[in-house]
Amino acid sequence: MAKKLPHTRSAVRVRSSVVVRTAVFVAAAAVLSAAAAFATLRFAATKLTLSVIPMEKNPITVSSGSQGVPALTLAFQAGTDDLLLEGIMLGFFADDDGDFTRKIVNDVPVSRLISSCRFLDGTSPASDPVAAKSQMKFVLNDVLVPAQGTKLLQLTCDLVSQPPQGQDPDIFAFTLANAQNVLARVAVKGGNTLKAQDIFLGLAGSLNARGQDAAVLVKEASAPVISLASGTPSGSGIPGREEVLRFNISTNPTHDISLQAMTFKIFSTDQAGTGWNQCGADNLVTASRLGISLRNLLDPTDPFPTSMAFGNGNGGPCKSGDVLRYVHISFNSFQISGGQTHAFSLRLDTSRASASGNDVLRVDIPAESEIKTLHSSIIPFAFFWKDIVAQLSRDGSNVKYLPITGGTISY
Repeated sequence: MAKKLPHTRSAVRVRSSVVVRTAVFVAAAAVLSAAAAFATLRFAATKLTLSVIPMEKNPITVSSGSQGVPALTLAFQAGTDDLLLEGIMLGFFADDDGDFTRKIVNDVPVSRLISSCRFLDGTSPASDPVAAKSQMKFVLNDVLVPAQGTKLLQLTCDLVSQPPQGQDPDIFAFTLANAQNVLARVAVKGGNTLKAQDIFLGLAGSLNARGQDAAVLVKEASAPVISLASGTPSGSGIPGREEVLRFNISTNPTHDISLQAMTFKIFSTDQAGTGWNQCGADNLVTASRLGISLRNLLDPTDPFPTSMAFGNGNGGPCKSGDVLRYVHISFNSFQISGGQTHAFSLRLDTSRASASGNDVLRVDIPAESEIKTLHSSIIPFAFFWKDIVAQLSRDGSNVKYLPITGGTISY
């Protein structure tokens, strides 16, 4: 440790200090000026600069089976010429201890975690999907990077649904090893292909080498399966308190789940104008008015302890006079053990439906993508569940066989 100089107020030392600090500032200014000049020259000479847009949360945490996972976002900055991006090759590495802070052990095969990846330009595909490999080559669709401008491309990946059982979680990242793995050309007709020295990947000459900017943590999870059950009603019906939909929910043998919520979509007619399929003066009227109940057929006498919300055709609150379109049911964490299948029955009171007017009724379980387009606070999910083993809550995006179309009942 350097020794501290004794404190003094002598005029000689004060003047000396001023001189030294002035010299330091002058030298620093000269260095910064030289650096700026170098940067200007480098930018003029470099035709393409690449960088990684760091993830807000790094790593992000997802569960196995997730689709469209954002794994890497690259920024392409052009120099004085318009450029066309033709291709890029990325390396893949993963570690099964869920931690890149220690020495990286690339011990997880890519096929264990990923089925395929593709680049997106906004929401449009910038490449075709590429099957998982340790080195993944993407042919880009001549993506334009305007002169003096920036283009962002995001790599999204679909994860495998059933990874082999093992140490959990896994972590993976993509890396760009060197400029030779980027293919681009000047956009003018007959434009030259850029050489490696024309492409700048930062001072390290590579990007995301240790997953420091973008990585994905994968927890093993298993999506349930929803299917239409045999015996679900369809065809001719008699108005009354009746079953209108029967369906099954199955789980993977290694994963217990708990049901959190689900949505039913109702199609109905009211030929006689009785208003039987409309909401009442407030939402509470609807449940008793239509006699909505959901039962587990393993114990059909006991309805679920649930709460309900009711939506019109736009997903907004179903008010008096609105035709009921969506019923969102929240569960009190009903658990299904791994490997089990439970059958469920949805019942409605259709006693005011018109038999003479040939009213019809059908109840579906919608796709998660449909519910997301509603942007509704009262109908937030098509299906919501929790993987108890992985301790992850998820919506119905990866639930198999959604949407479910029920049987059409004619009165």
